[in-house]
Amino acid sequence: MSKKEFNPLEWKSKKPESSQPSESSEPLPTFSQEIYSFLPSLLTSVINKSNNFEDADILILGSLTVISACLPNISGNYAEREVFPNLFTFISAQASAGKGRLTLCRHLVKPIHNNLKKIYSAEMEEYRQLNLPSKRSSFLPTVPLHLFTRC
Repeated sequence: MSKKEFNPLEWKSKKPESSQPSESSEPLPTFSQEIYSFLPSLLTSVINKSNNFEDADILILGSLTVISACLPNISGNYAEREVFPNLFTFISAQASAGKGRLTLCRHLVKPIHNNLKKIYSAEMEEYRQLNLPSKRSSFLPTVPLHLFTRC
């Protein structure tokens, strides 16, 4: 068997397939509209802000993903393995397709985030009040501020 040689000129001359959908392409499937009546009030208020069914789907998925991050101590067993409720969402779409609306989902957990920041500040202040020797005070843990601002 002979190896096929790589020719960069031939590779560059190939035209990439268009990423634009053709006119004959069908619309993507969405969640059944029947589920909307079964959603909790929190998610219902989220989808009420949507522009169309695709947008509602993105907001539901984003909301569930954000909420799942707030369940660190919850687990279950499945097939004799411990499983956790953490969800990960990857949305792939063209520019200006509405993916940016996912950033609004973080506001759902902002009260939890703010409460955790208060608890952290109170515990850190209590820790500093212990009057530890100055040698040890240089080892006080510091949390970068960006950890709090990206939620």
